Amino acid sequence: FHHVRLGINGRMDTLQAAVLLAKMDIFDDELQKRQAVVVRYAEQLAGLEHQDRLVLPWVHPDNTSSWAQYTLRVSGRDALQTAMVGQGIPTAVHYPMLLYDQPALVQPGIDCAESDRAAREVISLPIHPYLEPVVQARITAALKKVLATD
Repeated sequence: FHHVRLGINGRMDTLQAAVLLAKMDIFDDELQKRQAVVVRYAEQLAGLEHQDRLVLPWVHPDNTSSWAQYTLRVSGRDALQTAMVGQGIPTAVHYPMLLYDQPALVQPGIDCAESDRAAREVISLPIHPYLEPVVQARITAALKKVLATD
């Protein structure tokens, strides 16, 4: 996540292309399954946002998301991530460094306080089309437990 120059990483070999072509047959089904996972997360985490500590992801009703990540905003993200790992739940911080902090794009004097805050708060929970409801319930139970103990 440390970029000293601009560039494009656009490689795809024939094996990757073959795999992606095969996945196109199940693409719509996997999107629907991801959406079902998101609905379950929303149901299981309902009410936690009112604690002023957690912000759930939101998509405008006129838009859709492929839900490649299920990213929350939570104050005390690093402590929460450590506690989730202690509960056996993997999490991810996909973009730990802001674009304007990258050496290739640095611009001194830029004030992006909200971006800075968001970068410190974002954390992604596990999501994939085959996430079993029982496993997802374990994830949300662990998150609730961690939030309740802080």
